Amino acid sequence: MTAQSRFPDFPPVETVRDQAVVEVLAPRYAVYAAAVRSTIDGAADYDEAVTADLLTQISATIARQR
Repeated sequence: MTAQSRFPDFPPVETVRDQAVVEVLAPRYAVYAAAVRSTIDGAADYDEAVTADLLTQISATIARQR
């Protein structure tokens, strides 16, 4: 894992095909979704209603993609 990333390293491209791509990406989407949801709370804590609303819309889009 890179030092600044919350995501695990992506396996070598030549080893990831078909269903394996889904299996590799699914946990990463979960990490991304969790990060967006936690950021919504942070924005609300700073009275950033517009930012919180934008992040809520992003979170809803992520949820629809699952």
